[in-house]
Amino acid sequence: MSRLLNLLTGRQRYQRALWGLALLVVSARSAGAQEDTVAFPSLGNLSVKVEGTVTTQNGAAVRLDYKLTNLGGSQQPAADFLIRALVPFNASYGMNSPVGWFASKAIIEDSAVARWFAIEANKFLTAGTSKTGYVTEVNGVLDVVQAWVQGEATFPTLEEGQTLGEEPSVYVNSAATLTIGPIPVPAGSTVGSLVTRLNDLVSRVCASPQWITSSGLCTTLAGQLTGNPVDLSAFRDTLTANRSGGAQLTDNPYYLLKSNRDYIRYRIDVVTPDGGFGLVYVCGNKFKARNKTDIPLPATYTVQNTSETGSLVLPAKPAGSTFSETEFTTTNQGTVKLWYDGVVQRQLTPTYVACGGP
Repeated sequence: MSRLLNLLTGRQRYQRALWGLALLVVSARSAGAQEDTVAFPSLGNLSVKVEGTVTTQNGAAVRLDYKLTNLGGSQQPAADFLIRALVPFNASYGMNSPVGWFASKAIIEDSAVARWFAIEANKFLTAGTSKTGYVTEVNGVLDVVQAWVQGEATFPTLEEGQTLGEEPSVYVNSAATLTIGPIPVPAGSTVGSLVTRLNDLVSRVCASPQWITSSGLCTTLAGQLTGNPVDLSAFRDTLTANRSGGAQLTDNPYYLLKSNRDYIRYRIDVVTPDGGFGLVYVCGNKFKARNKTDIPLPATYTVQNTSETGSLVLPAKPAGSTFSETEFTTTNQGTVKLWYDGVVQRQLTPTYVACGGP
């Protein structure tokens, strides 16, 4: 009995325990008789869609709310919902569930999963309906991950001498699909490696699972990540524009790409020592803008109380250096501000001195 219960997940552990006790009675009565094995019911006779929404994010702390849809034409109501969670379970890993469903974390076979399940038949998700509120809070970055949904089936009535066949793996006896979910932040990652990873994600969602079908949009997004400079602001704006239009970006690709983009911005601002930028005065009206990251970045400068502004491309820091420097000269004098992504990164009010020379 214990072996059987160890194979069952969530709802089934509760629902089939009583049935298992009855099975023990039948088995005891049938001791010594030849057994007839009855196949375990299929729990994957349904078609599903799982979409993730990022509701809050602070660095690598992400709160996800999933929408589960049991598509029309499914032969079973949905009763068990699992998502692969390739991040360690810890105190910060929180979960919530819709009314009538239960949430848990578990290790099933070789994988950590976030799991939601219903017990009462009137809480199952019938064909052609959707439900939100499957919430999980994790520390990590988002990737394309597997999800599995099990349906509800009528279990066979066993006659004396019959036994129920072993339950197949939940990863086999279910409807499988792809969605977004957490993985650990890549070890040793830098801003540059995270941008490369984000570009790889663009390629993946444009190819398989083909969440983005517009080749033009795929080209634009990739160009903003591989150009000189890397334009994370334009990348964000492109996602927003195609999100609001509703035709190009659904929940999964939008939040997958935006969440990773936002994490890179967090790394530039917070994780890079003393921030990602620097500004130093040289002499005369000359300044140097510093880039402490390993990707080329666009920046602008302004001179306070004037209309003067200028655009800069700040090269990636050279190998072995802590920053790159880009010199620029203002026309006016006053407080100079260095901007990136619409935010003042550094400002400086120098004591102006003449530049010496030979």
